[in-house]
Amino acid sequence: MSRAARYRLAFVLAAVLALEVLCRVGVIDHLTMQPPSEMVRDLAVLLASGAMNGAMLKTFINVAIAAGPGGRCRHRLRRRAARASRGAAGL
Repeated sequence: MSRAARYRLAFVLAAVLALEVLCRVGVIDHLTMQPPSEMVRDLAVLLASGAMNGAMLKTFINVAIAAGPGGRCRHRLRRRAARASRGAAGL
């Protein structure tokens, strides 16, 4: 792992730890935001129960449709436009 990656990881972990402490001490009200550790626990319970499987599948299908052939087509159009603008700049 590079030095920059270690710094990024340390920064993210420090931010999550700070949020955890602020939530547990009461600076951030429980109604506003629950502690990150409780979020992870609740996510694990939801995933294990299977209660959200239908909603997650629908979301993944919508993302696949949005990023599918249409997404690739938009990417090609951007590349062609960039290539055309470089060609026009050279004239």
